[in-house]
Amino acid sequence: MSTYRYKLMHFYDIDDWQLFDLETDPNEMDNLYGKAGYEEITEELKNELKRLVVKYDDDTAVSI
Repeated sequence: MSTYRYKLMHFYDIDDWQLFDLETDPNEMDNLYGKAGYEEITEELKNELKRLVVKYDDDTAVSI
């Protein structure tokens, strides 16, 4: 799930999350997931991901 600025990824097989600020880190080197100050954008992107999972009836998406 991404916006123009942020990108959230969830690797289901290993249950790993990554969040990147594409404006300040275009090479996606600094994982911001779980870091202070990023809780709100993380929650917003997770909610959008959940909405899309329901919309597209994605039964492969687990533990969001």
